[in-house]
This record gives sequence, C-alpha cells and structure tokens, in this order.
Amino acid sequence: MGKHSLPCKLRVVRHREQGGFHSRTTATYLGIDRGTAEKWGAAYRLRGEDGLRTRHRRYSSALQGCCLAPDGQ
Repeated sequence: MGKHSLPCKLRVVRHREQGGFHSRTTATYLGIDRGTAEKWGAAYRLRGEDGLRTRHRRYSSALQGCCLAPDGQ
C-alpha cells in the first residue's frame, strides 16, 4: 500500500478541482507537498480514480532477462 490512501488523494483532488484552489493553497491546507498535489491532480484528470490508485509493476521473466540484464546481455 502506498503512503497515502485513495480517499486522501481524492480529498486533495476535490479540494483543488471543486474548490478552485491552486496546488500551493491545497498543499498548505492539507499538509502535503505542492508537487504531490499537482501530480495527483494530473493523474486524476488523465485517468480518473484509477490514476490515483497505487500500481505495482511486475516484469515478465523474459523482459527481465532481455532488458534488465547487466551489460545488455
């Protein structure tokens, strides 16, 4: 699980979007970093709630062997 829950992220986004506040105002009011507020706002505009969900990426063993091997072997 990420550092911030989905309801927390939604609160930030709604404060910005519905309240018409700037990222700096929202970040100060809610006690988070301004860049984080901007990032969550952009993710929400692009993908909705799914953009705020924590994603865990897993690479296939074939991809790991091909692209993540030392010296490109």
